[in-house]
Order: sequence, then structure tokens, then C-alpha cells
Amino acid sequence: EPETTTPTDTTTELETTDVTTADTTTTTLITTKITTVKPSASKPPAIITVDEEVSEEINITAVIAVITVIVPVNFAMEFDKPWTVDLGNPSSTSFYGFAGVFVETVTQYYINTNGYQANTIEVTSIRPGNTARRRRNTPSTVVDYEVKYDYKELQDAGGVQTVTADLQQVVDDGT
Repeated sequence: EPETTTPTDTTTELETTDVTTADTTTTTLITTKITTVKPSASKPPAIITVDEEVSEEINITAVIAVITVIVPVNFAMEFDKPWTVDLGNPSSTSFYGFAGVFVETVTQYYINTNGYQANTIEVTSIRPGNTARRRRNTPSTVVDYEVKYDYKELQDAGGVQTVTADLQQVVDDGT
């Protein structure tokens, strides 16, 4: 069952530029939500090359296997950017542009967290958020994304709650 944290307010901002009009928009993060899913395991393939004729048996117990368990941690961030239908379409330039800037912006916060696997932040969807927070009754924008962690390193660091609390502190400090 996924772990969940309570959404918290932060002061993180995301700046995007519309490629068709060159207008720059700054949006402010409203809430964050973090969940985890069941870990998945991956292991490198063991390759043993032998000559056609083998006069001795190969001791395969001597083959060392390193197993790395990767756990995806799902996050959601809500921004005050007004929702548009194009943002929800993964093949649109609006989605691609906003997701690209988003990943580039948040990567700096994850790089030094324990267990983070480099280049694994992936925007899974961009969807409408809560309309109650908006003055013009238009929904805000929520970015759902996944970050992959090495399970052992994550557990050694105190688990998802500890690592995300450290991450929250980095965001709050703006470092």
C-alpha cells in the first residue's frame, strides 16, 4: 500500500515560456503530494562465454550478481497556473514545454537526495487541479510525476518520509 504525506505549502516557482508567443509565465507551487508504489527489482544479465568444447565444468556459484531494487516514488505538485486542455495532452507543445521546464527545475532538488537515480524524473500527467483556489473559477494545474530511487539507499537513509522531509527542507531553503 502506498505511503502518503500530507500536502504542504511551499514557495517554489516554475517559469515557462510559450514557444509560439515568447510570453514568460511564472507559476507558484501550491501543494505537494508524495506516494510510493511497490518496489520493482532489476538485475543485470549474467553473461558467460565459453569455447565450443569445454573440458571442465563452470562453477556458476562463483558468478557474482548485483541486484538493485528500484522503487518509484510518485509525487504531485499543484501550481497556480491556469489549466488548459493542451496541458493535458502529452503530444502537445504545451505539455512538452511545461513538462520539460518542470523536470529541469525540480531535478536540482532531487540530485542530492539519498537513493535518487539520476535522470529518472518523469512527468506522468498534467491535469486540472482544485477550482476552489482560483479567483476566476478556473482550475489550477497539477503535475503528476515519478522519481526512481534505489530501495536500499532509500531505506538506509530512513525511508521515504525522511528523504522527502529532507527534500522539503531543501525546497524551503531554496538551495
